Amino acid sequence: MEEQPTLLVRDPLVPWKKEGDTFSLTEKDGTQTKMQIMKVENAVTLAKEFGFNLQRDIPAYYLNTAPSKTANGAYVDRLDALLFYSGTSEITKRHEIIHAIEFRQEVTQELKTFFEKIKDIFPDGIEKDGLTFFNYRKDIHEFIADGYTHPLFISVLKEHNLYDEFLAVTKYLNVFI
Repeated sequence: MEEQPTLLVRDPLVPWKKEGDTFSLTEKDGTQTKMQIMKVENAVTLAKEFGFNLQRDIPAYYLNTAPSKTANGAYVDRLDALLFYSGTSEITKRHEIIHAIEFRQEVTQELKTFFEKIKDIFPDGIEKDGLTFFNYRKDIHEFIADGYTHPLFISVLKEHNLYDEFLAVTKYLNVFI
């Protein structure tokens, strides 16, 4: 019998900010970065452009600066918002939209088991074409997002006949339109 997902309820949604508003995000090291919103877009519209099924209206904020030198985009759960910066790549936008879709759904045991299986198969990350890829090992949320958006990770899963299984155990997330 297929597991039925549960939508996790978080804090009440923060009202949408508008173009020109500023806010600060606290970095992991405790420093704060002040950012200005340059553009606001409904993330549902953006998700549809990529063929994704985001089922709730949340903002996609385009900001004048990234909170850290390594940030290219983010889904921020406490804001229930996407944050993008100048130069955010299409792959990063897709990756963060997947987080917005999956993050509020309870992870099934079947998916947890598959995640552990992949970590066991690739204990040191994935190496291909001179690149080593570890992000999927960080947590199950990165695993899900990378499985739908990261070309290297997808190609390795396909090469090892694991991609169809990945799609099967994440089907309950209803990612695609």
